[in-house]
Amino acid sequence: MMEAYGIYEDLLSSLKDAKIKEIRMGLHMVGVKSKRLGLSLLYQNFEHVGIPKAGKLTKLSGLNLARHVLSWNFAEASIGLATINALMHPEKGEGLNAFDWVKERAKGKKIAVIGHFPRTEELKNESKVWVFERKPQKGDFPDSAEEYYLPKADVVMVTGSALINKTMPRILTLSKNAYTIVLGPSTPVTRTWFKYGIDVVAGSNVKDEKMVLKKLSEGATGCDLVRDLEFSMIFNQETRGKL
Repeated sequence: MMEAYGIYEDLLSSLKDAKIKEIRMGLHMVGVKSKRLGLSLLYQNFEHVGIPKAGKLTKLSGLNLARHVLSWNFAEASIGLATINALMHPEKGEGLNAFDWVKERAKGKKIAVIGHFPRTEELKNESKVWVFERKPQKGDFPDSAEEYYLPKADVVMVTGSALINKTMPRILTLSKNAYTIVLGPSTPVTRTWFKYGIDVVAGSNVKDEKMVLKKLSEGATGCDLVRDLEFSMIFNQETRGKL
């Protein structure tokens, strides 16, 4: 059985400390500027609870701020995940789009997608696709259905933001027999994932930090940032040919 905090501690222990220069929280995304600009989706689970020490967070060391990813205040954990991405020296990856890559290889497969991605509908033309969301939209399954469907999936695509709400360890356990891809702008691009059964890591790097910070301040979603990001995919070479 997977140790619940294992992936978190391994990610944190891989970081080197650096000064936090800026934190930007928008309506949908968080940006933390340190060695580079790191991003995360913004999750909120408390309506009337703010961020402890707001206004003083840039005085924390980078490593201390990154540990906020362990918080059960998900807005605080979002800052922590963005900080991990800001401190991490990302692996050099291939500039591929995860949905293009899966679409070419997963025809006729059962695909589980955890989180809403704009191109999910394209997969439904030639594959059986299940989408899981905490707040399901029409055609989605509630996230509680993951317990029943993930063990039956051939391919699992999970948003890196599942680190924020602490569902990632359970998702990876349920997906142990599937070809598993972690993706999205919140995803740390590191081979650390391969230790936990991930086959492909599909994250991104910020090309225009100034523009992304401006867009975050004006309420941008992840989709609004696509032009300012470059895709980066790394593969577990031991399993690359299995899909």
